[in-house]
Amino acid sequence: MNNKCMENFVPDPTGVFLHEQEDIAYADALVDTKTGDKLYRSFLAANAWRFGAVSNPNLGKRFWVLALQWQNENGDLVEFLKPVLSQASEAFGLKIEHVHNIYVNGQTAMQDGTVHTDNEGTLDYTILYYVNMDWHSDMGGATYFHTKGSSSPIALPFCPRRIALFSSRIPHHGAAPVETTDSLRMTLAYKIRCSAMPAIFNGRIRS
Repeated sequence: MNNKCMENFVPDPTGVFLHEQEDIAYADALVDTKTGDKLYRSFLAANAWRFGAVSNPNLGKRFWVLALQWQNENGDLVEFLKPVLSQASEAFGLKIEHVHNIYVNGQTAMQDGTVHTDNEGTLDYTILYYVNMDWHSDMGGATYFHTKGSSSPIALPFCPRRIALFSSRIPHHGAAPVETTDSLRMTLAYKIRCSAMPAIFNGRIRS
């Protein structure tokens, strides 16, 4: 686990790290090791991976994606995917109104993502869970946020079992693993709409 505070992020009393200006937050090790290992092994062994997904159709850089059957026959979230969402909801103060989609992105070396936004609604947010259990800092794979208020991208390094929350309107991309790494970088994405601004972001002075 790496619970070191990243540059321009400040910790709140609960252990969540909040960016000083942007609607970006993260927390580490909320998901227990047993659950994290189960998610990692299940996604890695899945036979439904598809190559050819793109974040920005205009640029067309392709990567891997694993579509998930995330709803049961009653339309409820399957048990397997509840721990991450439950921990994120508690840590960030989420009032989730609707889940748009849940899936896993996969990238190998030289498969850098392209800058994109996930949704444009003011109450649309993305929860990103960093799946790989055997990742370390020199393997690359950070998430970069491209905001108007920053002269350079905001970097959030890949850390096992890290959960990030950010406004789906923020342009971002996922970096590929370094070329010396043969691992598949996996992130579990929850695209959600909230009924109110997450508590972690509420009360911030906005320009």
